[in-house]
Amino acid sequence: MKKQSGFSLMQAFAGMVLLGMLAVVGFKLIPVYTEYFAVKRSLQRVAIEQKGLPVAQIRESFDKYAQIESISSVHGQDLEIESDNEGMDLHVEYFREVSLVANISLKFNFKADGRSSGNAK
Repeated sequence: MKKQSGFSLMQAFAGMVLLGMLAVVGFKLIPVYTEYFAVKRSLQRVAIEQKGLPVAQIRESFDKYAQIESISSVHGQDLEIESDNEGMDLHVEYFREVSLVANISLKFNFKADGRSSGNAK
């Protein structure tokens, strides 16, 4: 007699629960990483477009990009701005905490930068 193989109802249920949990985590992480890439993109644009301008104007420009890109974790005042003959560097380091379930959460540490070269604008 041949032994039957396949999934039992409990195995299928456990698999669906696991997939559901992974989907919830994935859906909660998508906005966090979308915002991170928007921060990187905005820093790069500001570094290129605002090269050589006063620090206050650079921060204001980043705030405008942040409003357009729906960035809420980083503001112009959070930027570290370094300028030299080669160009301008913008750096920011920030944290995001994502609540999963009850008192379980994930904490992310992001570092982003933008650089303008000496040849830009």
